[in-house]
Amino acid sequence: MSKSIWYSSVTATISSLGLNAVPAGLVSILLILSTVGLPATEVPLLFAVDWMLDRIRTSLNVYGDGFASSVVEHILKGKLKASSALELQRRESMIL
Repeated sequence: MSKSIWYSSVTATISSLGLNAVPAGLVSILLILSTVGLPATEVPLLFAVDWMLDRIRTSLNVYGDGFASSVVEHILKGKLKASSALELQRRESMIL
């Protein structure tokens, strides 16, 4: 694997952790291009198609968040039911 591919992969991975909530990913694209040393002269071309890529990134982000929350719910299902039952008993005892 060439160094430029390696650097761009590492930079894209690290920047994706902090730039997920940034709309229009051109900021991250410019960051990756400058890190690798590629010229930013073709950014207007990227800007023309970034709106579609942004929708795909957002869809994947929402899908990933939903999947993670369903996994956590599945793992904690028994604990959540027990906790809810104890909370209900505590509230009922406070009312009486």
